[in-house]
Amino acid sequence: MDVIYVGAVNWHEIGQRPQAIASGLARTHRVLYVNPAFYSLPRYVHDRWVRRGSHRRRGLRKLSSNLWILSPPPMLPRARTSSLLSGFNLYNAARMIAKAREELEFEKTVLWVAEGWAAQLANWVPHDLLVYDCVDNVPAFHRGYASRVVRKLENRLIARSDVVLCTSEGLLAKCQKLNGNCFLVRNGIWSERYMNRNLNEPSEMAAISRPILGFVGYLGSWVDVDLLEELARKFAECSVVLVGPVRARHAGLSRLSNVFLLGMKPHEDVPAYINTFDVCLIPFRRDALTADVNPIKFYEYCALGKPVVSSEMPELLRYREMCYLAKNREEFLSCVSKALAENASPATARELARRRQAIGIENSWEHRISEINAILARHWPREASLLTAR
Repeated sequence: MDVIYVGAVNWHEIGQRPQAIASGLARTHRVLYVNPAFYSLPRYVHDRWVRRGSHRRRGLRKLSSNLWILSPPPMLPRARTSSLLSGFNLYNAARMIAKAREELEFEKTVLWVAEGWAAQLANWVPHDLLVYDCVDNVPAFHRGYASRVVRKLENRLIARSDVVLCTSEGLLAKCQKLNGNCFLVRNGIWSERYMNRNLNEPSEMAAISRPILGFVGYLGSWVDVDLLEELARKFAECSVVLVGPVRARHAGLSRLSNVFLLGMKPHEDVPAYINTFDVCLIPFRRDALTADVNPIKFYEYCALGKPVVSSEMPELLRYREMCYLAKNREEFLSCVSKALAENASPATARELARRRQAIGIENSWEHRISEINAILARHWPREASLLTAR
């Protein structure tokens, strides 16, 4: 079995579900990972020449023995919210994918789509099994007409897929209305990265005073930046450390003397940063988007036994005894105080750390990939033989 994985994030950006699943599948299958295209020429030029983004060079290249990356050229803008433009772009992307498929001599193929608006790819890319990985409430990223268009395109993809994987119970309930072959496969972590008890403290953390309130991930629109500012002011004796890309409009956080914006770090280095945190944060806004989120960072934090303070979301309710959940900003600040006080009882803190680590290990990508392989095997067309990597 070969896999064409149409990703929703660039391979070399902050590590998320697409890279984890694609690399996990590549342990036993050949995988072609398709980077999302730029949707304007200026963005492409900026990344290629201003940021010197050599990793985004166009075309096909081999990353490891079973894994290839395909980067399409820039395409027409606003395609995600227009059926006509998305069809034009997807047709051109499909031609590149089909050419790469032929060059790599892929045979029995899974077409794995992680872009909710990309249903038409299935019209032009040869495949034996179509999988849609529903990771987020995609229409909630948009408003008005754009949201309605995205919902319509995503519903088409859900309905025609052979298998639909969902990261949360909320997304599963939505998708099951359109397709009977829907499965709950939550996010996870690579446990081997978190089992290393000899994590060296990153050099830039040495000068940052404790205690540390830390966050890892993209500081996107779903993060309550106003809450982070309030947190930094209320806990002036603490350092607030943010590891990950930051939107330009949020850069003002750095004006606060106890806030440290460290930027994006390599995937393999993230555990060492988390290990320096005294309290780990998930300060998400509570809205239609985050209501269906299954946050990877929760499992990352737990794997290192850390206290976690999070905005309340349905996917974390089953862990309410192991973390601190807040319905509003006032509760969030109160929860941080409680989390900081955990170490007042060393025995209790050790037991909580042990139980949290168990949560992280139970939710490993190793387990998730096994689940996925089993689902694919059950739904593989009977007339097609299931092939492992050559």
